[in-house]
Amino acid sequence: MNLEKVVVKRSVMTIFIAISFLIITGLLSYALLFRENLVTDWYMEVVGSDNVISAGTTNDLHIFLYDEEGNPIKNANVKVILDMPEMVHYIKKPMHHVENGLYEVEILLSMGGTWIGWLEAKRGSETYINQFLLRSDGNVMSNDFRDPKDHFHLEQPLPPTIQQQLD
Repeated sequence: MNLEKVVVKRSVMTIFIAISFLIITGLLSYALLFRENLVTDWYMEVVGSDNVISAGTTNDLHIFLYDEEGNPIKNANVKVILDMPEMVHYIKKPMHHVENGLYEVEILLSMGGTWIGWLEAKRGSETYINQFLLRSDGNVMSNDFRDPKDHFHLEQPLPPTIQQQLD
């Protein structure tokens, strides 16, 4: 009787170890074969980034993307996230390819100040990530003049510089 329990316990333990080994091997293989490669030798050019955008009005954001050889990147899946320091805006939008590596998106900023743009471009397993700054002029806009995807609300505290302008 004791011999039968030992044999059953060893069989269960062997099956458990084999299944665990297969699962771990599968996960590692997937991670190695299908992982994203962060590309650092691409570069971008934000068109008109030295210009000031008016808050509450629709503007086009244009960005050129180039690969490591300076060739335009035409077949990437590009998105941009716009946010503001010390705030909770988080406007996430897909960008559309126009021509020769030029991508565009329509943006509507809800208040004046310095905005941070986060660009993410994916092409196959390659991912390029970069940041840029946008300057916006104007006051805090009402809901009618904000992007519907903007997470900003008037109950959240404003940055001190904006609060001083309002007071």
